[in-house]
Amino acid sequence: MPAIRPLLEERTFGGLRLGLSDFIESTRRLAKVLTKPSRKETMLVLKITLLGVTILGGVAFAITLLFYFIGLSPR
Repeated sequence: MPAIRPLLEERTFGGLRLGLSDFIESTRRLAKVLTKPSRKETMLVLKITLLGVTILGGVAFAITLLFYFIGLSPR
C-alpha cells in the first residue's frame, strides 16, 4: 500500500511541480496583478446573468405549460 504524501509536499500544477513556498510566491504575484472590477463591469455581469436566468425560467415555464396542455403534467 503506497504511503500517503503529506499535505505540504510538492504538488503537480499544470505540468509544474510546485512546493508550498512556490505556490505562495505565485499567489502573491497573482494578487498584485489583480484589480477590482469597476462598477460598470459589475453591472454588466449582473445584467447578463439576470438575462440568462430570465431566459432559462421562461423556457422552463413554456415547457411546463406545454406539458400541462398536452396532459402529461403530474396532478
